[in-house]
Amino acid sequence: METEQRITIGKPIDEVFAYVADPLHNPEWISSVNAVKQTSAGPLGVGTTFAQEVDAMGYKGQASVEVTAYDPPHAFALSAVGGPLPYTMTYTFVEAPVGTDLKLAGAYEATGSMRMANQIILNFARKALLDDMAALKKLMER
Repeated sequence: METEQRITIGKPIDEVFAYVADPLHNPEWISSVNAVKQTSAGPLGVGTTFAQEVDAMGYKGQASVEVTAYDPPHAFALSAVGGPLPYTMTYTFVEAPVGTDLKLAGAYEATGSMRMANQIILNFARKALLDDMAALKKLMER
């Protein structure tokens, strides 16, 4: 299952990338993420891992995520492994006349009994991405 959202943020590309590509900021703008802790040593880059406390669609628990792409200031991706809904989120950043165009693409892979609820999950993900992108824009442009 896949979905994507786009938004323009009225800030320079380097500033938007630095904020969005640091998962430690996720609880500030992603409604389903309550806390994040880096679980690997070293600077942020491909292979960096994090533990996220999540609360979404009745699932409350931990998700292990890994940075799978890191190309400042143009691309960033992370993948969640395990749990009932493994996913990959890919962020693409492009300079725009009024700031930065950000595209967020999500690919989800429901497992087990969650497969029967694919359309419900996809609808939830689309709404959550819209809301989270709006929260990000508001936060960064204040």
